[in-house]
Amino acid sequence: MNNEWNSRDKKMLEQAIERAREERRKIEDKEAVKRWREIPYPLDLADALSRLTKNDLSDMRSNLRIRNASTLNKQDLVELLSRQVPKALPGLLLQLDEARYGVLKRIADTGGQAFVSLEPHQYEYFQVRGLAFTGTVGGNRTLVMPKEILEGFRDLDGPSVRSVIRKQTQWLQISQGLLYYYGFLSTNDLVEMVGHFTGDDTDTYHFISVLYEGMDWGYGLHPHVGGFSNEDVLDVQRVIREQQSRPGVPFYPFTKTQLLNAGKPEFVDKNSAYRAFVDFLRRSYQIDLADAEDEADLCVYEIQNGESLGDIIKAITEDFEIPTMEVLQTLTHYVSELHNNTRQWFLKGHTPTELLPNDVAAMRPLPSAKGAPKGEVVRFATKKKVGRNDPCPCGSGKKYKKCCGR
Repeated sequence: MNNEWNSRDKKMLEQAIERAREERRKIEDKEAVKRWREIPYPLDLADALSRLTKNDLSDMRSNLRIRNASTLNKQDLVELLSRQVPKALPGLLLQLDEARYGVLKRIADTGGQAFVSLEPHQYEYFQVRGLAFTGTVGGNRTLVMPKEILEGFRDLDGPSVRSVIRKQTQWLQISQGLLYYYGFLSTNDLVEMVGHFTGDDTDTYHFISVLYEGMDWGYGLHPHVGGFSNEDVLDVQRVIREQQSRPGVPFYPFTKTQLLNAGKPEFVDKNSAYRAFVDFLRRSYQIDLADAEDEADLCVYEIQNGESLGDIIKAITEDFEIPTMEVLQTLTHYVSELHNNTRQWFLKGHTPTELLPNDVAAMRPLPSAKGAPKGEVVRFATKKKVGRNDPCPCGSGKKYKKCCGR
């Protein structure tokens, strides 16, 4: 009876997942039709704004911090924003990084229209600021820059602006790199550390404005009261408590090059233990490199968030068949090595191996969760529903483990 029930549950779950995917596809198709409808070129800003909904215009007004305009009707908003967006252009440009500035320059250098392949939310980023609008011209998808913005961009583009853009790109990349390794930093610590690596006497208000703009674009940072975290941190307060409980442990001294590398999109620190685990999965299960690295990435994610060795191994066994005790022991060995050599948020960027008890006798024991031996590096031990690597049934496009499976 139990087997029948499990089989029925599995079938119902698979059907629910497929329905969710189909609904998501319908939504994406509808959004694509709207995004790539015919657009005039050359394009006046007022005409571009008129294509948007009242809610879109209200979002633009809020983004530009235009006050006392919440009661305006759509046409009045179009007229107001047609005047205000060009005035706001210098300030908008001076909050960008090289990626966003490069998109705008490419459009400007080709006469005000160019196709650039971006994520949907990145097209939205430019539109909600009135900088560029998606559409179809002559049967081809493109981004069109309104004439007023094109003229203003060409006037402003130059060495001094590009120098600011380069500096801000480093701010964002180093910030993302620091939070990749530390998990959370107070605003003061983040500003001080970024300033140390860039040599900038950073204005905190401008720095935070650049971070917020970067988050809207897609940088993996999250704001909190008093600081910022990596987007993958599940329990920020736990990270803060663990870090504060180790006053004798300094933040690991990364180099600027290490932080810039860690600030790249989808970066994972693929150390020797990581590579060994990936090789084990590929040898044992004949899977390709991308699938093996997906599994290893999720293990790193779980380690960073303080999940126990036992829980991580249990989750892996739900994705992969474990035919013998020998295979389980070997798996446990590789996961243990990955744990011991992963730079952890609780340890301020150190690995458990670096903070062996003999070296830090006066420090607080290393973190362990739900049954791992406290105060020690995790040692070699004994010991299909929706998989952790499967797309989330909710249709978000994220992996199940990083969405509803949290």
